Order: sequence, then structure tokens, then C-alpha cells
Amino acid sequence: MDAHAFDPRDAALSELLARSFERVWIALHGPGGEDGTLQGALEYLGVPYTGSGVMGSAIGMDKLRTKRLARAVGVATAGLRGAQRRAGFRGPRSSASSCR
Repeated sequence: MDAHAFDPRDAALSELLARSFERVWIALHGPGGEDGTLQGALEYLGVPYTGSGVMGSAIGMDKLRTKRLARAVGVATAGLRGAQRRAGFRGPRSSASSCR
């Protein structure tokens, strides 16, 4: 294996083409890395990559939508409680009593 580090924060994605990489192994977390954004850019550039495609990545970032889709096709999932951010939200402790 001939692997090279590449961080899209440090270099333009077009640099992937200039360096003639065979494929990209995506190891980024969160928005921009696993939400379909990077996958879409790589597809546009014609660069093969590992992992889920654009739609799978985008849907996977939306946990509620993912759960609804899983249930719709018969995948058993644990129970669900939804919460919405409200003014003054300071983290899990401040909203725990409203989730019971």
C-alpha cells in the first residue's frame, strides 16, 4: 500500500488530481467530511473514494431521518425521544428533565 496524508483544509481538492491518487480513503468526521460534501466533490472530480456515497452520507448525518428510513424497511431500532434546541439550552443536563 502506498498511502499519503491529504487534508482538504491544507490543500485544494484539485491537488488530488495533480498528484494522481488512485483513490481516497475518507477519514474525516462531522460536517464536510461525512455529510456528503466531500463525497460530492470527489465524484465531481472523478476521484474514487471509500465509504458511502453522497446520499448515504447525507442521510446518515441526519439521525432522525436515518432511524425513520430504517424502520420503514423493517429494521428494528431502539426507542426514540426527540428534543429541540431552545433558548437558554446549556447541554444535556439542562434538558434531561424534559425528556422523561
